[in-house]
Amino acid sequence: ALAVAQDPNARVVASSLTGAHAVRAAASRSKAPALTLITPTGLGAAQSSVSGEVGRLLYEIGRLTPLGDAVVLGLSSGPSVRWFQRNKTYRDPDALTEDEVVETRRVARLPNAKNAQLAFVTNRLAVRLDPADVRQVAPNVIWGSGQSFVDPGDPQRWRDAGARVTVLPDGLPQVESPERTRTLIEAD
Repeated sequence: ALAVAQDPNARVVASSLTGAHAVRAAASRSKAPALTLITPTGLGAAQSSVSGEVGRLLYEIGRLTPLGDAVVLGLSSGPSVRWFQRNKTYRDPDALTEDEVVETRRVARLPNAKNAQLAFVTNRLAVRLDPADVRQVAPNVIWGSGQSFVDPGDPQRWRDAGARVTVLPDGLPQVESPERTRTLIEAD
């Protein structure tokens, strides 16, 4: 949002949950910036409906007790990070480097990082986008179809809402096909 405020001709690139927030920020402006989203959330049921009372309670227990610290230590352990990235995130598990595992673990253990992780696993980070906002912004969406935890119907939801969607067979296009992703961003 800061880049857009400083330069209305800015090109914004965002992924996942940040993509949903970028749509909201862009739609609130009279002139929307060029917006490219990489496998964004916000239109699929799993990412747009915040968990109910049970999810809220589990999040609060985790956030406010040592139990949450233990859960985060488990989620951010090397074996857990490797398993999730190789089995859920990347289409090509060999794309995962040890440097990424180390960095993911480091970031996951920063002060207050547990709040985001616990919110993710209890589905408290959900953002429901208004398709009219998507239509107004008309983003370019680069969809990585290789993530096993993403609804395969989501690319069509984005098309139906007015986005231009290119589906790549990668889990993380920006990592697994960086040159193709760059080309798609520059072509927007």
